[in-house]
Amino acid sequence: MNKVAELFKNRPTNTARNPKPWVVIEHAGQDDENIQGDFATFKEAERALANWYFQDELESLGAKIMKRNNDGTLTTEY
Repeated sequence: MNKVAELFKNRPTNTARNPKPWVVIEHAGQDDENIQGDFATFKEAERALANWYFQDELESLGAKIMKRNNDGTLTTEY
């Protein structure tokens, strides 16, 4: 077995990558959580957030950008 094949033989088989990991969300973590859109890049999500909300709406709706991990969970740690 060559060295490259040896390195990858124990690699997990479920390595699917989310094509649109960036999410604009309102009321994150609350019962009325509402995902507004999924985006391929952080810049696209940032642009949508700026275009869709006024500053006071960002605070009252708790609108923010989150990242969807490959397992489907949302996080603010990115």
